Amino acid sequence: MDAIETDIGKLPMSAIIAQVGGMMKLSNEERTKKTLLLNCVLRDSPHALLLSLQRAGLAHEQMKLDRRGRKRPRAHEVDIGRKAACTEEYQELVTVGDQSSDPADTFLHVPTADEVEQIYEAFYLATGTHALQSDTCGVCARECSVQEDGLQSIKLTDIPNPARLRPKKPHPNHGLVNGMLLEPAAITQEGAEARVNIC
Repeated sequence: MDAIETDIGKLPMSAIIAQVGGMMKLSNEERTKKTLLLNCVLRDSPHALLLSLQRAGLAHEQMKLDRRGRKRPRAHEVDIGRKAACTEEYQELVTVGDQSSDPADTFLHVPTADEVEQIYEAFYLATGTHALQSDTCGVCARECSVQEDGLQSIKLTDIPNPARLRPKKPHPNHGLVNGMLLEPAAITQEGAEARVNIC
């Protein structure tokens, strides 16, 4: 009986309850504590049910062992094909061309003065004031990048399709500029003419 109890104990409580649910009445306490559940099943269930639960417990244990075996392959089962592939790729790198392309040769390579100048220029162009310049768009009222979004400053009179910026139902809180609904933060005054930023 101890072997049967041990094998049934390998099953989770939900599996035991599912198999004996229609044949036995279980109290709430027996449904929450595994020791009480096992005692009840061993005491009140027929021998055929015990053997069925025992087989299910052994199958469950075997399934767990199979899963564990897949997670961590044994040392003798490890595929050595990847090592060979890496070695072949490395040999191809070394033998291509007249110059050695060994990563160890180029790792601490000091760039020439021309290369340093090109690197600084690329960095400056990517992070300079002009590249990071942004402002508010008068039409969509979002902050847009001058370089990425193509934000440009144009005269109020040169706005394309101004009829689309006129509200159909005017509201007293609308701040209309030349009859158009524009973001006030995007409007600048240059002398006598007003300009607006548009993306």
